[in-house]
Amino acid sequence: MAKRTRRERRFEAEKQKPITPKAAPAETPAVDTASPVMTEVYTPASSRTAQAAPLNNRKTAAVNFAEEYRHEYRELTTILTISAIMFAVMIGLAFVL
Repeated sequence: MAKRTRRERRFEAEKQKPITPKAAPAETPAVDTASPVMTEVYTPASSRTAQAAPLNNRKTAAVNFAEEYRHEYRELTTILTISAIMFAVMIGLAFVL
């Protein structure tokens, strides 16, 4: 016999639950929509907040990326060399085998 799915088990559980009548909604007080009352006065954002300060106050200096990442360039050339050798070996093995 096949295992029942979650959907089947949930459906059976819902069938076994007793149905309770929903309570009648409480009466809400009538709201006068003809004349809305303003409780707040609108003020534009520019007058509410001060001017935002810049996020980065320090001066920017020119960065020489060739000097900063010299070690990464050597690693990338090594990875490229190894991958080229492995690719050549794969092509060679495809011809031999």
